[in-house]
Amino acid sequence: MSKLQIFTDTFGDNKIAIVFRDTAKGNAGLLVVGKVFESGLAQLSPPEFFTKVGMRAFQPVVTGNGDRNLAIAWRDENMIGTCRMRAAELGASGIRGAEMALTWGEPVDFCSQQAHKMSILPLEKNRIMVLYSDKVKESQHADINSFGNSILAEIGDLGSMKVLGNFRFAESSVARLEAAKVGSNSFVLAARASPAVDEMNPQILTKQEALVMYGEMVGDDLVFDPNVVNLEPNTGDLWARGVSLIAPNTIAYTYQDAGNMLVKTAVISIEPETHRLKVVQTPETIKKGFSPYVSMLSVPYTESDPHSLIYYEGHDGSGVVNLCAWDAKFERLQNCEDFTWLSEKISSVSGSGLGGGKSFMVFTSESGTPFYSIFGLSKQ
Repeated sequence: MSKLQIFTDTFGDNKIAIVFRDTAKGNAGLLVVGKVFESGLAQLSPPEFFTKVGMRAFQPVVTGNGDRNLAIAWRDENMIGTCRMRAAELGASGIRGAEMALTWGEPVDFCSQQAHKMSILPLEKNRIMVLYSDKVKESQHADINSFGNSILAEIGDLGSMKVLGNFRFAESSVARLEAAKVGSNSFVLAARASPAVDEMNPQILTKQEALVMYGEMVGDDLVFDPNVVNLEPNTGDLWARGVSLIAPNTIAYTYQDAGNMLVKTAVISIEPETHRLKVVQTPETIKKGFSPYVSMLSVPYTESDPHSLIYYEGHDGSGVVNLCAWDAKFERLQNCEDFTWLSEKISSVSGSGLGGGKSFMVFTSESGTPFYSIFGLSKQ
């Protein structure tokens, strides 16, 4: 198994989907599906290829839509790859005991020359959205233009997939894309973008290393609000990141400030009517030092008791969860504490919330062996 690329999502009735690149099988892409029970145990299927014979999958991402459909997006090469997505339906045969059996549709190609991880989210009407970095040569003698793009697709019966359209969200090159749902058809995306050029004075550049943008599905379109938040316009080298919903119309954004060796968190509100973003808590340091991974889980406890949950590597190499309570009155994260959920160093990790304070974590050891862990949160 790859030490670097593993991704998980939860959907339906505590169903889970895990995708990864298996270096021992020619970098093929594999999927594991299963279900988590109240006891904290998980029943997992054997790994199944989602790539066809001889094909490879780099940095695959997966999402479940409804109770029976899932979709995966990946690129077929590490540096100059073709973007592919594929859907599957669970239990299409209707045979009792075969609820986790997968019926696959055909792969769909949707971009090229890829070298960056994509982000995928489920939407209503059995639709999914993929955010990705794109590039195009506008004419024969023009330079290659890089920009942020998205694709909206609908999953049909037996894993079939219909593309509804492509929608640009940024005219700058983007990387390190992460997204979180804030409503049934609305979401926020976090990205690292190339510097913005002042139209009046091209010599003036503004760094865009921690952008936040609001978007939603309207009809058959994806719509993005151009009024973005740029958290640190004077800071560079902002790397791994995560974004999460912590309360209604309130998100947290955590990222690695590699230049200053810090992990920082900010909180941003979404105005319900206009959807404008506003920074209500400026970036604050939650960890000093470097972490090879930084990410977040949405609504990690309960909706009535909002918290943020960040996971990263501790100073001793252990897996650490940082949990903070959200004070809506004073618009502050408070009572932040670190908890060790894993005592050993790992090479990759991905987490998903199960609801009710439970979290499902998939990780690989330094040797590449895969494991999963489930932990729960409770009030002291």
